[in-house]
Amino acid sequence: MQFPGALDALYAGRGECQDPGRHLYVGCSVARRVGAHCAQGSGVSVNIYDAAGTKLETRPMALDEASGVWSVTGDASWDRKFYTISLNVYSYATNSIVTNEVTDPYSVSLATDSVRSQFVNLNDAT
Repeated sequence: MQFPGALDALYAGRGECQDPGRHLYVGCSVARRVGAHCAQGSGVSVNIYDAAGTKLETRPMALDEASGVWSVTGDASWDRKFYTISLNVYSYATNSIVTNEVTDPYSVSLATDSVRSQFVNLNDAT
């Protein structure tokens, strides 16, 4: 069970430098960070899709224990690709660990049907 404010009290002040809501474009790489404090085990990954909706790859994300922020870095081919985030979380409905595949709550662009987020460099002139 989660009590209101519990995660804030545990992680407040620890993740400011992680900035979980931004895509980071550095040279020829794309990085993504998400706060998923309730994820179980090694249970966060990013799924990369092409524009047609074909899954191209799944890459596990690494947890920063101090901040509770998960991160992953991909190469330049991720730019403008679509993605989802898979999380292993406890479900009260099934009383078990389930995998949820979701859009990114910090998305700056979505697929037309809104079921996938998109990597977009907002500083790119095009």
